[in-house]
Amino acid sequence: MLEICFDYTVYAQIKAMYSVKNSNMAEIAVCPDNLSVGALVPFTPQNRFNELSVHGIEVPDDFIENYHQFFKMLKDAKKIRIWISNSPHELLGLYFISDFAYPQIRDLCVCSMSYLPQKYNENCLSCLPNKDWQDLITYSKNILVENYSGLWNRLLKENTTLRIYLNGKIVSVSVDYFDKEINTIAEYLNTDDIYTIADTALRSYTQRENVLFSIYFFIYRTEKLLRIN
Repeated sequence: MLEICFDYTVYAQIKAMYSVKNSNMAEIAVCPDNLSVGALVPFTPQNRFNELSVHGIEVPDDFIENYHQFFKMLKDAKKIRIWISNSPHELLGLYFISDFAYPQIRDLCVCSMSYLPQKYNENCLSCLPNKDWQDLITYSKNILVENYSGLWNRLLKENTTLRIYLNGKIVSVSVDYFDKEINTIAEYLNTDDIYTIADTALRSYTQRENVLFSIYFFIYRTEKLLRIN
């Protein structure tokens, strides 16, 4: 089985779970991309590198190499289990992987925080208490990838610069979606400190929707707006 997650804190937790159980270590892959930011078409590692970079996301030098390796692991996988919260970059990863795997793989096992009976102040896998990780497996579900593949293809057709979690679903929005909120916060705080404004705007969104989003994108937009104003 190929285990897929979206940050290295979760990767370490999955690895630790196998060690505790003395189980044979499965392959674990970390998706290198943040699919919530940047145009999706053409969908190539080089274009994704360019899109993330131009919109303020820090991208490692080996991003393209890692992406090709990620593609290879997906192609070789016979069974896949995905670890997610409702944060847009993780849900979008589920959609993309479903489309990539279909029709060779018809269903995926999904370990999602949204399936857990208990609720958390932060919908964040890397913040999940150690004692609750086994529950992710207990309450995991098998999903039909064809349904999520369709969602991914809709997003490819829309091909906006930003995709966010809003009112319980992923929606495509324009790059300036958060600009009004950023400007309002800058005026209210009466400061030109980029990080303070960006962090406040980010927390306003993440607390409202109980998801995570990239601080780097908010810094990028804040810096751009302050230069204009």
